[in-house]
Amino acid sequence: MRLLLERGADVNVHGSKSIFAAAWGGQKNAAKILINAGLSKTQIDGHGLLTRAMYSMKPEAAVFLRFFQESGLIDVHHLDKDPVKAEKNLVEVVVYAAAMGHVECLRILREYGVDLDDGPLYSRCGCPPLIIAAKAWSQDKVVEYLLSIGVKDVDPLDTCIADDFRSGEFPAEPKPLSICSMPYKA
Repeated sequence: MRLLLERGADVNVHGSKSIFAAAWGGQKNAAKILINAGLSKTQIDGHGLLTRAMYSMKPEAAVFLRFFQESGLIDVHHLDKDPVKAEKNLVEVVVYAAAMGHVECLRILREYGVDLDDGPLYSRCGCPPLIIAAKAWSQDKVVEYLLSIGVKDVDPLDTCIADDFRSGEFPAEPKPLSICSMPYKA
């Protein structure tokens, strides 16, 4: 990457695709190189970036979350200019973290002031409470963590995904993603 930059590659030509690829691949050093080379913050979609980091199921997701927040690339509380979309985007990122088993990401999100026990917040966005997302995908360590910080245990049959539990669709084992859901074209 440094060689390409030394030879004149412009990190802003392909928008946020390069930083998305770094997040998906768990490459914090690549992300730092892109930022230091002048990647425009206006091209970075914080919601897309965090979603890919959470969905990647890589242990580096927590490192990226902290790095992106502390570097000022994103603000977890402002993932869109529209407050309603920002709230929905945050909920999606947090639910992904719970469903994918990212306990450390949940700790960091809580550290940044994200309420992990706000049932109305999640239901407003059409999502089950976090503890149910974790139970649905058999993320026992996430369930243990949430209970340890005082999150209320909820009966899955009292949530918006009750029918999925009744039908046997949940609880389920999470399926690791083998490819990135976003194509990268030069």
